Amino acid sequence: NLKGYSLPEICDTWLRLDRWAQAHSVYRDDTVMLGISLDDPEITPTKKCRYLAGITIPTDIKKDRVVGVLDIPAQTCAVFHVECRADQIQGHYQSIYKDWLPDSGMQPGDFPCYEVYLKIPGQSGDGDYSLDIHIPVRPI
Repeated sequence: NLKGYSLPEICDTWLRLDRWAQAHSVYRDDTVMLGISLDDPEITPTKKCRYLAGITIPTDIKKDRVVGVLDIPAQTCAVFHVECRADQIQGHYQSIYKDWLPDSGMQPGDFPCYEVYLKIPGQSGDGDYSLDIHIPVRPI
């Protein structure tokens, strides 16, 4: 969990999660890395925006002092594949909400948007990401 959408802070959060995951041997071939952006930086001051870094874990792993467990409910999502730098991700969200959503016949669902990371840059965080943006939706 993180306050602010600062790339260095996000990278630090991922490093802490990675250390925990390695220590608990939770990585599998099918492990999925995802991020949940809880706030819109166009509305919420950037330093107050909240971001959750997450990975899928085996069901026998329980929450502890370092990490929590969050179930993503089964839901209908519009999925947008994006390949871009970290500083371009917000622009893709803006385009989805301003250009696609109004004419889609859909409205946002009851769960936050999330990103499934297919390829991430090295530890510095600069370089291209390949990700799927999941926007939970329901009919208008």
